[in-house]
Amino acid sequence: MFIIPKELMSILTFPGIIIHEWAHKLACDLFKIKVLETKYWSLQGGYVVHEATEDIKVVAAISLAPFVIGSLMAILLGIVCVIMRNWEILLEYFYVVRIFGITIGMHAFPSNQDTSNFLNFAKHYNKKTLVMIASTLHSVFIILNALRFIWIDAFYGAFLVILPEKIIFGSIV
Repeated sequence: MFIIPKELMSILTFPGIIIHEWAHKLACDLFKIKVLETKYWSLQGGYVVHEATEDIKVVAAISLAPFVIGSLMAILLGIVCVIMRNWEILLEYFYVVRIFGITIGMHAFPSNQDTSNFLNFAKHYNKKTLVMIASTLHSVFIILNALRFIWIDAFYGAFLVILPEKIIFGSIV
C-alpha cells in the first residue's frame, strides 16, 4: 500500500482538516462552550481547546460534530457537482469542488481522541445504554481511523461526493 507522509497529506487535504476543526468550534459555539484556543490547520493537523462541560449531550455534539457536518458538507458538494455538470456551469471548477468534497469527507471521521472524550464522559455517567452507544461509536471510529492506511477515509469521502450523482442519475456520469 502506498503511504503518504502525514505532513504531505495535511497539505493535500487541508480543506477537510479546516472543516473538521470548524465543526468542533461550531458545536462549542452552538452550546455556548467557551473556546480557549483553535488551530484550524497545520502540518500536524488542527485542534480546538474548549472549556469542560458536564452535559453529556454537549460532549457528544462536540465530539461527533465533524462526522455529521463533514459528511453533510461532502454530500452538499456532491450535489453542487451534479448541478455544475447537469447545467454546464463553471465546469472548469468541477474537479476542484469534487476534490474539496472528498477531502472534507475524508476528515469527517472523529479522531480517536474525540470519541475517547465522549466514551470517558459516558462511563462517568454510568448508564449502560449511553456507555454502550459511546463504546460502539468509539470502536467503529478506532477501526476506521486504523484503516486509513488503506485509504478507507478517501473511499468514504468519494462515496459521499459521488452519492448524489448516483441517486439522481442512477449511474456515475
